[in-house]
Amino acid sequence: MDKKTNEPGLKCYHEVPAFLQYNRHVLTGYRVSYRHANFPVPIDDLLGALIFIALFHPTIRYLHEPTATDIVLFGIYFACAVTTMICSAVFHLFNCTSPGAYKRLATLDYSGISLLIVGSYLPLVYWGFHCVPWWRDVYMTTISAFGVIGLALSWIPYFSQPHTRFLRTSFYLFFGWFSLIPVGHLVYMDGSFWFVWRIGRFVLLMGVIYSVAAAIYVSQIPERWAPGMFDYSCQSHVIWHVLVFLAALVQVGALMYCHGVIPEHSCPAGYGDLPTA
Repeated sequence: MDKKTNEPGLKCYHEVPAFLQYNRHVLTGYRVSYRHANFPVPIDDLLGALIFIALFHPTIRYLHEPTATDIVLFGIYFACAVTTMICSAVFHLFNCTSPGAYKRLATLDYSGISLLIVGSYLPLVYWGFHCVPWWRDVYMTTISAFGVIGLALSWIPYFSQPHTRFLRTSFYLFFGWFSLIPVGHLVYMDGSFWFVWRIGRFVLLMGVIYSVAAAIYVSQIPERWAPGMFDYSCQSHVIWHVLVFLAALVQVGALMYCHGVIPEHSCPAGYGDLPTA
């Protein structure tokens, strides 16, 4: 490991402070530089943010007679996605400058993840439970509460440590898969598995992409199989960010589809009414 060739001005894994030793299978490229081990990550994030900014207006124009609420819901999601990617880019560009900067910017990065999850599911819950305002409010409040918990955890220094990677990933996966509860509730109330499946399949696809990304990130594959070979490209951290971006794009399609389909689903009399004494 010690003899692994490095680029001028950069450091090897064993030469950097402990707070920068995030992956022992990435042997070189540690340092603030225009090209370092994580350089593809902020570039991908910034490009992703620009793509989402560019997509917002065409997406709204594509919708069929969107209401002001619809536009706000789409705006929330796009704003959360762009904010998440910018926060991530800032963290990965400047986290090497000092331990204090690493901790503060890690808080920013992880806060962005919570925002993205909240922004992803609020519109789906709003439209999915359009016939049942009471349950809609319950689930939207619960998802928002999870988001607040995620933001609070981001401010705990222990949560941002490299060795708590599994803990962080587990929390975000649990947060993301929580959406299966309202989907199951819709199946129970609606009685039409096909209608709910038309919506739920997007949630399932996003969940699968995020889960695969998380598994790759935690297991540090493929660099675990060939330490040093993936120092500057195709390491698990880069793959994680690419898959998260793809899942975010899938979510755009999900929101557009649900916006067009759900209003066509009529609300039967008494549908989802709360029991009375």
